[in-house]
Amino acid sequence: MKKSRNTKRSKKRRKIRISAVTVWLGLEAVALAAALVTAGIHAVYGDSSGQVKYYSVPEETVEEMSIGDIELPVDLMEENSQTEGITGDLYSADYPEEITKILEGLSPEQKVDMMIIATPEDLCNTARVTIAGDIFKEAYGSHPVTGLVFSQNNFTSRDAGMTMLSTLRAWSRDKTGMNLLIGYRGENTKEADLSDIGINLCLVDPDSADTDARIGEAVSANMIPAYIVPYEKVDRDTEGLYIVKINDPEEAIASIREGNDLLYMTDDHGALYDALLKSANDGTIPRAALDKAAGFAISVRKMLTDMRPEEFEKQVSVPRTASRPASRPAARSREEQQQQQQPVTPEQQAEQAQKEVQKQMETMIKEAQKQVEEAQKAQQNQ
Repeated sequence: MKKSRNTKRSKKRRKIRISAVTVWLGLEAVALAAALVTAGIHAVYGDSSGQVKYYSVPEETVEEMSIGDIELPVDLMEENSQTEGITGDLYSADYPEEITKILEGLSPEQKVDMMIIATPEDLCNTARVTIAGDIFKEAYGSHPVTGLVFSQNNFTSRDAGMTMLSTLRAWSRDKTGMNLLIGYRGENTKEADLSDIGINLCLVDPDSADTDARIGEAVSANMIPAYIVPYEKVDRDTEGLYIVKINDPEEAIASIREGNDLLYMTDDHGALYDALLKSANDGTIPRAALDKAAGFAISVRKMLTDMRPEEFEKQVSVPRTASRPASRPAARSREEQQQQQQPVTPEQQAEQAQKEVQKQMETMIKEAQKQVEEAQKAQQNQ
């Protein structure tokens, strides 16, 4: 009897539990339905906070929109940022086909290095560089800058220095097909002597009293003369190659954006390289401006390569004191000997330098005119 009562109580409790679950599920279903209905009402009629939005059939109307109402895709926004602020032909440069082909094959990283001139120590991240060893080769291979400026600290002897510079020229030709700009910072140096050991870039202070004479001597020695100045002292009214000493990368960024034809010399290659590359990648430096700056550097190096072909570089390794073939009969008149013994005045040196510069410029102009004529004939034939 007792067992029968317990069984009835157990069945009763089970029914209560089932009923509770059923009620709970029913409440959940009601709540879910209410939520769906509420969401539908909000979708059609809007919410209660603010003005109610009533649904209406759209009419065929034309709305006036401004360019600010259009959201461009990311890739188009990047392209737009690279051309923002550019007017006219700021970055136009009619480079020969051989230069444009080189440009097309360069990455943004290589284009940035192409416009930089550094010191060997900064490029190799070491205190002193005296040989073109594995460290130098790896550093130049990673960052093929357009030029290097040496000092007396880099030369333990004449022969060792000439070997190092000869190796660097070979690396440059193998990697870029062009000569490397090689400069020297020091005192009491003659351009002819520097040229003989392989220096091909003459750094000139435009405020120096002997500027014209040095330029003339550099041209005579098959060197490229270049004014080396801070950015704010670039004289755009004076023709010539300018190399800007950069301490603040922002100066170089601004200069490239302005479309200036300059090279940039630094003692902190890493900082300048990183800043220029970042600006090129984020569009601060437009792509056209980057190409123009890199194209100018290539133009200078191509001119240097034409002035000092590989055969010339092999010849200049002969010390100036060594005997060389005479270009005229050995026997000279007494008048010629007397003229040789007479000292040359500074005025005569300046006049001779001016003639040499004028001669060099005339040659360059003729070559440029020849290239233009050939290009015009090629277009006519097409």
